Amino acid sequence: MERFRQSINQSINQSINSNSSLTASLKKSIKNSHLFITKSINTFRISLALTIAALSLSISCTISTGAGEDGFGFEPDYFIVTFNTNGGTPVAPISASLFSTISKPDSKKGYTLLGWFKDEDCTDEWIFANDIVIGNITLYAKWSNTYDGSLTVGDTGPGGGKVFYASSASFTFYQNANDTTGVPRHYLEAALYDHPSAVQWGNPGILVGTNTTIGSGKRNTDKIMQTFSGDFAAQACVSKTDGGFKDWFLPSRDELVELWNKRLDVGNFSNSASTFYWSSSEEIINYVWTQKLSDWAQTTYGTTSTHSVRAVRAF
Repeated sequence: MERFRQSINQSINQSINSNSSLTASLKKSIKNSHLFITKSINTFRISLALTIAALSLSISCTISTGAGEDGFGFEPDYFIVTFNTNGGTPVAPISASLFSTISKPDSKKGYTLLGWFKDEDCTDEWIFANDIVIGNITLYAKWSNTYDGSLTVGDTGPGGGKVFYASSASFTFYQNANDTTGVPRHYLEAALYDHPSAVQWGNPGILVGTNTTIGSGKRNTDKIMQTFSGDFAAQACVSKTDGGFKDWFLPSRDELVELWNKRLDVGNFSNSASTFYWSSSEEIINYVWTQKLSDWAQTTYGTTSTHSVRAVRAF
């Protein structure tokens, strides 16, 4: 009997020891699982925090850079399209969104517009119905030599002045002091305002050798510039850069007459009865043709007297 009781106790003890080992193993397993889950949760939290931070930075960059900027490597929202009219009336730059098409701008030169091109040589035409904006770009106008009558007296010219002479048949325009053949032109435009002060025409005792006809003013001006240096009437015209052009000149006598004829279309002339305007045409040595623009009066004055100046250009 005693042996049987000892056997029962031994079995119970073995069972207890066995269950104790199982409990320790289970606790260890649960602890390891808890650590794994905790680490996973922490990793997720870190990843989520980094994602939120990156998103916040992206939003901040978009707000701080604004549309059309590229401060952090993002594509701009829009691009700038500029237009080089090549002598036509000015066209303001526009903004265009990425991959958008643009409308054909309106520019006038008095000649037929052949199209707008992507290069200065005007060989790669921009097709407004198909081409899309993918970056900042300048488009260049190409003109024919065919007069189209799109400009008339009183219209704004390419240089920002007023057209005062338009010839459908064209006139011969002499481009420089040595030009003896000339080129055809159809228009003359006058600057909007006089030179700020009255000036002399030149030094006495020298005959420059000028002409009086329409189309000769530019050649006269260049000859005067080769003869005299100083703040004279020709210099006042040559120094003008209105509209980005550097081909302004002192009008010849006959060009000045046309300016008087269309003085109301041009405007901003002096109404003083004593104000005369210089031409670039000599009558004889020491005397040059002038024109009063307040009323009809044409006379000559000595080269050292001072008179008003209104610059013109041909196109």
